[in-house]
Amino acid sequence: MQEPSWFDRLRYGAFIGISVGASLGFLTGAFTVLTYGPGRKGYMRTIGQQMMQSSAFFGCIMGFGSLLRSEGAESPRQITYSAQRRGFENRNERE
Repeated sequence: MQEPSWFDRLRYGAFIGISVGASLGFLTGAFTVLTYGPGRKGYMRTIGQQMMQSSAFFGCIMGFGSLLRSEGAESPRQITYSAQRRGFENRNERE
């Protein structure tokens, strides 16, 4: 099975971040509107602006974070193989 490309990892992380950011933006925007009133922009525009700002921020952070987190990741099989290989080499050096 082929691993996802760097663009796929960036896209998946950004999608998760946008989803989380939009949810949090809705909550904070609704709280702001209920607490302080809608202001000159109105209810929908205030909540929408908060959702857009929050989703853009979280999308960037999660996208780049998932890209950096998965950079150079090895599969469990590769990790096991390299650990066994190192153990075998160390055993030969002791003898």
